[in-house]
Amino acid sequence: AVVLPLTVQAHELGHLSGYVLFGLSEPTLDYASTGFADQAEFWRRLQAGNISGARAIANIGHAGVAALFGPLVTYLLIGLGLASLARTGRLAGGAVAVCAAVRLPLILAAILVGGGVHTDEAHVSQALLVPLWMMTLSTTLALLIALGGTWTLLARTSRQRLTLALTVGAAAGAAVWMGWLGPTLFI
Repeated sequence: AVVLPLTVQAHELGHLSGYVLFGLSEPTLDYASTGFADQAEFWRRLQAGNISGARAIANIGHAGVAALFGPLVTYLLIGLGLASLARTGRLAGGAVAVCAAVRLPLILAAILVGGGVHTDEAHVSQALLVPLWMMTLSTTLALLIALGGTWTLLARTSRQRLTLALTVGAAAGAAVWMGWLGPTLFI
């Protein structure tokens, strides 16, 4: 549960680094999101096909790459967590992998049920013209690798108990971070 806020912030810092790197105006960091000046209007215009209107707010390619930086950090955390678990056998590596992946089922549900228009994956698709199915596939693979890798790397006798504990801990961490601690710290 303690690892989850760190993985959320790392994901958001990925976006923020893109905003700063590309000079997008007024980058902000919150407990579960990042942004730049007029970001909501930028994505609304781009989704509506108003390319020149979106371009008036920010460079579309820059915003798309910055949107991609968050998921890339998540994928990197999953890989580093699994590598640590494989190398040391310590549960902390599995915790990093599972906590980094905890947002992925929600993203997949948002994409499959409602098109996920306000997800990083949809923003990458819109701005960089990457088909949404490719972004959905990468998200699905990352989730399967995180959970399957953790399951496989844990000692055979404790797999079920530890995988369940990691998953419940990640969910509890998400609830505490999103519902109370994050909003309290980022007033």
